[in-house]
Amino acid sequence: PWLTTTVGEVITATPTPIQNGTVAECTFFYQAEPRDNCTSIAAAVSISLDTFVQWNPAVNADCSGLIVGDWYCKFLTF
Repeated sequence: PWLTTTVGEVITATPTPIQNGTVAECTFFYQAEPRDNCTSIAAAVSISLDTFVQWNPAVNADCSGLIVGDWYCKFLTF
């Protein structure tokens, strides 16, 4: 299922599942795959590891909360 919201003229869809605490302003998401970790996802989407954890706090600083198949924020639009 997808949750759809309108931001100005842009329609964004929030995929599910996402983890609690994911930043509300997120507009683009990445789905974790079996060989992913927080560092590899952050590098793949061109953000810092600190930013990835800040936008997706449920992953925890040590990435122990990363769940394969869940969607993670990779870009914000304000």
